[in-house]
Amino acid sequence: MADVKMEKSEIKKTIVVNSNPTNVFRKISDENELKKWWVDVPVLELKQGGKMLFRFLKEISVMLEKDYVVEGKVLQIEPDKKLVYTWKPVDDPDFPDSIVDWTIEPFNSNKTKITLTHSRLQGCKIFNLLEAGWDFFLKKLEKMFE
Repeated sequence: MADVKMEKSEIKKTIVVNSNPTNVFRKISDENELKKWWVDVPVLELKQGGKMLFRFLKEISVMLEKDYVVEGKVLQIEPDKKLVYTWKPVDDPDFPDSIVDWTIEPFNSNKTKITLTHSRLQGCKIFNLLEAGWDFFLKKLEKMFE
């Protein structure tokens, strides 16, 4: 029997924070809040079909060799519950047309569960780097609620 190597096509991460869904949604959707923990220069139009353009600048992040720019469009928005957008680096034509899905749910009495799913990553050549990036930034998001 031949060894079958399963190709990774999805990153799924869950964190629980000490806050309510309204505050969490603001942290992942408001351009000024995104600058505090994740994106250096964010553009996010909060409407169906709205533009998403995220710039990660090399002069701010030691992990980057050059600016990293991602574009997409908002597919779904449910305030305080869900935000979904497409995700495609502008200078990587081989990167799959992927989707980022943020799901926000009340958890226990005063906490919120955040589930991030980055899907449709079949053939992604930087999967491990992408996964490490999500781990890094989700830790920063958690700290925003400490």
